[in-house]
This record gives sequence, C-alpha cells and structure tokens, in this order.
Amino acid sequence: MALSNESKEKKIKTILELLEKGATETSACRAVHTAPNTWKEWKRRSKELQEKAEIAQEKAILTAETALYTLITDPNVKENVKMSAIAYFLKARAWDRWADRRGVEFSGEINIKLPKGIKAKDL
Repeated sequence: MALSNESKEKKIKTILELLEKGATETSACRAVHTAPNTWKEWKRRSKELQEKAEIAQEKAILTAETALYTLITDPNVKENVKMSAIAYFLKARAWDRWADRRGVEFSGEINIKLPKGIKAKDL
C-alpha cells in the first residue's frame, strides 16, 4: 500500500527534524516507522531532499561543535563526561574532521640495522 503524499511529506519533515537534533538516519526512520531503504530511495529520487538531509545533519554537527567549544572555554566545567560524549558524537558523525589521526603514511624504503645476533625473522 503506497503512502499518501501528505503522509510521506509528514514523515520526511519529522525525519529531517530528528536528523537536525542529532539522530542517525536509521533511528529517525524507525521513529516514523519507515524502512531506512525507503528513506535512501526517497533521497536518491530527490536531490533537494538529499541536500536537506545533509544540511540537517550538518546543523547537528555544528551544534555539537559549538557545545564542545563552550565546554572547553568554560572555567566552571570540571567533569569530562559531557566533553567525552560530544567528542564521541563528532568522531562518529564528522569523522573526516574529528577522527584521531595517529597513523603515519610514508613511501619508500626503510633500512634497519639490527644488533648482532638478532635476525629479522626472529622479530
């Protein structure tokens, strides 16, 4: 049974509102009893909807970034619980900006001189 246009628009509006509040697409879809694949299909068919979803998610990220900055600069904040939660949110949702970058990339050759009596196969 197909959704009425009014019902579909209501679901889309609610999903976008939830995304703006920080919900994942999956949880937002569940809240309005819509399969995530249906949501993906709606976005695939509508570039405007896809852009609205991206904007809503970006607003949630910006809210978290602002909250994190406020906590960092507030001299009265002593607990790290809120900061940890916000940092987790940002790493999960905006990993391209907030991921830990501890890896080192290099190209070329590395020569290591081992002490006498130690062989590479022993390492």
